[in-house]
Amino acid sequence: MDSQNTATRIAGAEVRLAADGQADRACVLTDGNGSFRLDKLQAGGVNVEVTFPSTPTYQAMIVPVDTVKDKTTVVTIAALRSGVTPPTSVTLSPSDAQVDVGGEVQFDADVRIYGVPANIVPSFSLLGDIGTLLPSGLFTATKVGTGEVTAFFPQASVSANVEVIGPRVPQLGTLAVSPTNLPADGGPVRIAISATDGNGIARVEAKIVTLNKAPGTLVLLLDSGNDRDGSWAGTFTAPANSNPIGWDGVQLDQRYSVQVKVTDRSGTSTKSGWVDFVVAGLEAPPGPP
Repeated sequence: MDSQNTATRIAGAEVRLAADGQADRACVLTDGNGSFRLDKLQAGGVNVEVTFPSTPTYQAMIVPVDTVKDKTTVVTIAALRSGVTPPTSVTLSPSDAQVDVGGEVQFDADVRIYGVPANIVPSFSLLGDIGTLLPSGLFTATKVGTGEVTAFFPQASVSANVEVIGPRVPQLGTLAVSPTNLPADGGPVRIAISATDGNGIARVEAKIVTLNKAPGTLVLLLDSGNDRDGSWAGTFTAPANSNPIGWDGVQLDQRYSVQVKVTDRSGTSTKSGWVDFVVAGLEAPPGPP
C-alpha cells in the first residue's frame, strides 16, 4: 500500500527473497488488491525485496520479516514515494498488550524523520497466528497465544508483545449514582458505570430495590466509548417517599439500593457492588406557637 494513502493498494509490485549473488530468484507479483504470498520460508527471519518495475512512483525496499516454524507472519508493506526521506525512528503505543479473544487493540505509531513528525504510515507485521492486523494498526484477537506486532521502515523498526488470553467476564469500573439524597417528593437519579470486554458488551441492566416493594430494573444505554470499552448510563425517576407517617408526624427516609449487571456477547456476566440513595422523609410539623 501507499504509505501516505493506505487506501491505495499497489498492484504489479515484484516481491522476492533478498539474496546477494542470485540472479534467478523467483518472484511473485502483487495482485489487484496489492496482496502476495510467500510459502515455505526459513524460520528465524528473512529479508524480502520489493521493487516496482511498472511505476517510478515508489522506492524499492528491503523488508525484514520475522518468521517462526509452522506459523504465518502477516505483513503490510507501506511503500515510500520517490523522493521521500525514509523515517529514522518509529515508536508504538501501547508497547505491550494483553487482550482476551475477540478483543481489539489499536497500535498507534509515532513516525519521525530526524526528530520531525512525519505523516507517513509504517509497514506492519504480525508474528503468530493469534489474530488479524489492519494497515491502520488495529489488532483483533482471534486465538489464545502470544505474538508480536512490529512497525518498521527500512531504517527504523519497533515491536510490541501481544498476549491473547481466554474470554473473561466484563471488567467493571465504579458504579456512580447521583444524587444520593433526594427530597421527599423524589426525583431523577442518574446511574452510570464503565465496562470493558473483548467480546463486546451486549446488555447493561440496573436492579433497584427498596423495602416492601418489588425490585425495579433499568436498562442502561451506551453513553460514551464503544461496546468493548465504554460507559453506560440511564436515569431512574424515584417516586415520592411512600413510608407511612407516624403518630408524631415523622416520616422515615426511604432507602434504595442499586446494583448493575453487565453481560457480554458470549453470555458471560458480572455484577457490581451495591450503592444506596435515599428519598428523605417528611419532618414533623412545627408545634403550636
